[in-house]
Amino acid sequence: MAKVQIKSEKITPFGGIFSIMEQFDVLLSNVIDSTLGKRCQSFGYSYSEILRSLMCVFFCGGSCIEDVSTHL
Repeated sequence: MAKVQIKSEKITPFGGIFSIMEQFDVLLSNVIDSTLGKRCQSFGYSYSEILRSLMCVFFCGGSCIEDVSTHL
C-alpha cells in the first residue's frame, strides 16, 4: 500500500505539465521529427521541441505564442 505524506509547501498549478511533456517525448517527439525532418544545424531547436513549447503554453493558459515568456 502506498504511503501518502501531507506537506504544507506551496504547490504549483502547473505540476501536471511535466507528466504530459514526458508522454509527449515518449509518444510524439520521434514521429514529429521523422515526419518534418531535421532542421539546419545553425538552428538550436528541433521541430518537436518547438511544438512541445507551444503545447506547454496552451496547457498553462497562454493564448498566443508571445505568452511563452509570460507563462513558462
